[in-house]
Amino acid sequence: MGTTASLHVDDDVDVSVFDEAVVAVQSELGRLEAMFSVFRLESEISRINAGTLHHLDASPEVIDVLDACAYMEQVSDGAFSIRRSRESTDINPSGFVKGWARSEEHTSELQSRETISYAV
Repeated sequence: MGTTASLHVDDDVDVSVFDEAVVAVQSELGRLEAMFSVFRLESEISRINAGTLHHLDASPEVIDVLDACAYMEQVSDGAFSIRRSRESTDINPSGFVKGWARSEEHTSELQSRETISYAV
């Protein structure tokens, strides 16, 4: 997704618990990257842009993000756009996804895992 991430733990945890949390967070970020990257040709977003994946055949998370982006574009009267320019047909939800990936709703699954409850 073209960004960096850091993991901060403000608690006294065993190193093995922290290491498990790092692995889990890296795994989740990798999973999201595989869906939303505009740089990886095999990502769902790249495949939508290439015309090899219909957006309604994408994963539920991609559909939710595209729906949210369409809503944001509508309510912002175009100030927010999922497209790189008015002339472009390619979608790029990266700006939205970076905030969405950190949202409370999305991270609740990670927080429910015992090893990560300290870290998220």
